[in-house]
Amino acid sequence: MRNSIWAALAYLAIGGCSSDPGPSDGGPRDLAGTVNPDMPVVQSVGCIGYVQCLLDCGQDTVCSAQCEQSVTPVGKKKFVQAITCGQSWCLGTNDLGSGDCIVSGMTLTNPDGTTAATGTVCGDCLDNALAALFGDACSPANSPNCNPPLCKAQNDACFASTP
Repeated sequence: MRNSIWAALAYLAIGGCSSDPGPSDGGPRDLAGTVNPDMPVVQSVGCIGYVQCLLDCGQDTVCSAQCEQSVTPVGKKKFVQAITCGQSWCLGTNDLGSGDCIVSGMTLTNPDGTTAATGTVCGDCLDNALAALFGDACSPANSPNCNPPLCKAQNDACFASTP
């Protein structure tokens, strides 16, 4: 389902957003610091708009970079909190989670170190723990990792985050 997306998101979630709000009219700046009318205006999005943008991009890294530029700092913070909650559930770092994943370098993997993908213990855990955030159904619907109640507040905060 979303394994490659959440793997990329885990990496993106670590990156920061610029605190420079840009010109007062919301338009883009050129290197001299003036408004450049030839550049397209990037719409600001909150957390759920960011999630949708990333889903729409799929594996397109240029598109994903544009999503990264459009998310507000608050939206990005809410996203990181929601992703971190689902990942922590699968890592078992919160004492309630499954522990179906381990960290290898900067990537979540299966306990044996193999790549987490749909059909693997870690991949399925992540797919299910992050299903609500990405608008997916859990598979199976009765999975113990399906939308952990512990992450509901973070997901709800993401859904409510608008520019």
